[in-house]
Amino acid sequence: MRRLRIKSLFFKSNENQRGFTLVDLTVSAIILIVILSFVLANFRGANRNNLNLALQKLTADIKDVQIKSLAGQAIGVCQQRGMYLCRQEDLLGLPLRACNPDPNKDPSGPCPAGYICHLEPAAGGIFCGSIDATCLDCRQTFPTGGYGLSFEADSRKIYLFADVDDDNFPIAQNPFAEREYTSEAPVEILKGNYLDRICYSTDPAPQVPPIRQNSTCADGWYELSINAFNYIAVVTFKEGQTSIRIKRSVYPYEEISGVTYLGLSLYNERANQRAYLLIPRGFSLINADILK
Repeated sequence: MRRLRIKSLFFKSNENQRGFTLVDLTVSAIILIVILSFVLANFRGANRNNLNLALQKLTADIKDVQIKSLAGQAIGVCQQRGMYLCRQEDLLGLPLRACNPDPNKDPSGPCPAGYICHLEPAAGGIFCGSIDATCLDCRQTFPTGGYGLSFEADSRKIYLFADVDDDNFPIAQNPFAEREYTSEAPVEILKGNYLDRICYSTDPAPQVPPIRQNSTCADGWYELSINAFNYIAVVTFKEGQTSIRIKRSVYPYEEISGVTYLGLSLYNERANQRAYLLIPRGFSLINADILK
């Protein structure tokens, strides 16, 4: 009787099976390398040209300041020695000790290092206070002049400030001038980008865009260069209205009057590409776009 060989219906014979050859592996590796090179090139290109993201972030930073002003957001403002911003230690109320401004008449000697004798009317006497003038009457209130930003040419930062003395400028006319900048200042522009040009116009309807591809200001616009005698561009927002000032940041505080528009040129170094941001005076909207 003939013997029947029954093959499994579920398992095939491996008599005709073989593994990958060296040629198969080489071809697969080449294909994988080609695909990865395309992916890496696209990733590097996207990372190199982040101008659009930088423009969106800069626009958002400016609009955040607008929103603070529209919402009437309060900030710590010292009610003494002319208005200036309080610091965190002012809000906490650091202890002061009595002293005499004349160390020769004070048995305990002068104030310790980092402190000075000054009159504190609210406390009713003379006290040792920190050199940055710790405030005894710090109140959360809306800054009289609203909130603003200052811009400098050839810069990678913008500066936020609270206009506590209502002069539409971050440098207050008192001994504690630097105190108008908020704790958020400065704000960094997205890496790989910077403000390479600032243009301004006194025309009620200037040419748009304000900047050319070769980085020069368009017709009817004037350049605010980094060497322009310490001039800075300042934008403040109060009660829904935008104010623009071009003014020196050091004494004497000379000003360019009648500025109606501010044009910021945002430059991406690696892609050699520019975008612009147009800020109008008054109640108009901010406009931003990539230069074609």
